[in-house]
Amino acid sequence: MGVIIDIIGMLVIRASIIAIILNLMVNLHEALYKYTERNYLNNVLTGAAQTISADLKLAGYNSSNKRFPLAQTNNMSFRIDYDDDGDVDIIRYYLSPTTGSNKVLYRMVTVNVPGTDPDSTIQVARDVDSFYVYYYRANGANATSGSTTNVNNIKSVYVKLKITSKNQEVSAQDGTSESAARTAKWEQHFFPENL
Repeated sequence: MGVIIDIIGMLVIRASIIAIILNLMVNLHEALYKYTERNYLNNVLTGAAQTISADLKLAGYNSSNKRFPLAQTNNMSFRIDYDDDGDVDIIRYYLSPTTGSNKVLYRMVTVNVPGTDPDSTIQVARDVDSFYVYYYRANGANATSGSTTNVNNIKSVYVKLKITSKNQEVSAQDGTSESAARTAKWEQHFFPENL
């Protein structure tokens, strides 16, 4: 009888050790998934922020026309001598026309050189939830209160970008569970020297 009790006790101890190890593996896997998702969103956001920042800091460079061809809340274009060849080019940022989240933010460079491909379009960021641009005059007033095309006297630009993960994260606390997507946000106010 004592042998049977020893075997049952051994099985209970082994089962509890296996349960502890499985629980640890599940928790480590979930932590790794959350870290990877957060790292991915931060890298995408950092790349988009660096691209937008580099372009906006040079807005109006080597151009006599300082007007913004498009100055809308989610569609921005400005003149710049992008390739430093003396010809003024136009850089445009716009969202894909799809609805909902997970849009694509595009950057299009229109080069004004005869005999070359006029447009070069790249994807700056995927999974964009929102992209907002606000334009201000030197006195702080809204520069796009009337027309949103060929806008003059823009002295600063405020950009907000929010990227949302495609994957839903489930969290359980106090007997309830919630499902939400992880987001990353970036916003910056630019004062280009050439405007």
